[in-house]
Amino acid sequence: PPLQPAGPTPHRPQPADPTPQPVPVVDPEPQAMPSVMADHLRQVLGPLSPRRRLDLLLDLWHQVAAHQEAARRTQRLRATQGKQSKLKELTLRYAAHNDEFIVGLVRRDLGHEPSLAEAARWLPRPWHWTLLMNRAMDDALAATVLLRTAIAVTDHGVGDGLARCADQLRLAAALMAPHEAGQAARRIPGLTGLPARPGCYVRDLAAKLDSASEPYVRQRLARASDYAGVVMEAVTDLILEVHDQLRGWSSAGVRQWRATAGYTAQRTPATWAQPPVGEERPPLADRLAEHPDVAPEEIETVGDLLWYGELADALAQLNGHERASVDFQILYPLVDFSPD
Repeated sequence: PPLQPAGPTPHRPQPADPTPQPVPVVDPEPQAMPSVMADHLRQVLGPLSPRRRLDLLLDLWHQVAAHQEAARRTQRLRATQGKQSKLKELTLRYAAHNDEFIVGLVRRDLGHEPSLAEAARWLPRPWHWTLLMNRAMDDALAATVLLRTAIAVTDHGVGDGLARCADQLRLAAALMAPHEAGQAARRIPGLTGLPARPGCYVRDLAAKLDSASEPYVRQRLARASDYAGVVMEAVTDLILEVHDQLRGWSSAGVRQWRATAGYTAQRTPATWAQPPVGEERPPLADRLAEHPDVAPEEIETVGDLLWYGELADALAQLNGHERASVDFQILYPLVDFSPD
């Protein structure tokens, strides 16, 4: 049916200075037959008044345009990543690098090259686990910043995207010492040539914020999702293995990170109900409710694992979702970065 009445159009009051709203472009669906679509619209809109039909049709048009733009953005986001996943290769590289680091701890603790029996008898002390968890968390923050930078570059271009993430890139780069970066980037025969830890690429980007070429930037962002997957699995495994040894680590604050990175709208601390790992304390959301006048960064600790949820959120956003799905559990949050 026509969208306007058959007779004269009734007068409608107009604003004094009407500003025409731009109509978004909608891409045609090649498999949609116009006659079928017209029949569908007739069934839906036929019983309504002409003005109501027009309002609903325009609303539908805008929704379709928004849906199509969201799909195009998701394609652009995914295009920042390598065509072939390197998750398996990076997992082996990361594990080998961690094994080398742990053997170094044994060597330094004993003061000499350990025999097989000495290595088997060696037991890590609490400060060893603190050191390993700090390294894993540093890797998680570096992977988070790589993901956020990939998203910013997609939405704003290379130059503006880097500028928007510059402070986080500098802070995450400072978490890795030069000698650590050298060890993580050292090539190992039989393993992928990619650096073992995401902080290496963060340091590269932070060092060339004002002079990096587009290929240079995109090459260092292309494995952000792979690094995120590797690090999330490593953090989870470490928590499952030694959660009862993490009391000393768990109570450390996150003020320096929050002063630069802040919090996200998708994952507010007031809603974070994950029980802290390694300690018998109420979740962050409960502690904030008890002290409403205290800033969240003054109460949050590393053991709350909010940074773990933010890594999952960044990975979900790279896949076109608003945030990850999180199920709070006793030891660590169960996250899904590709929610329905």
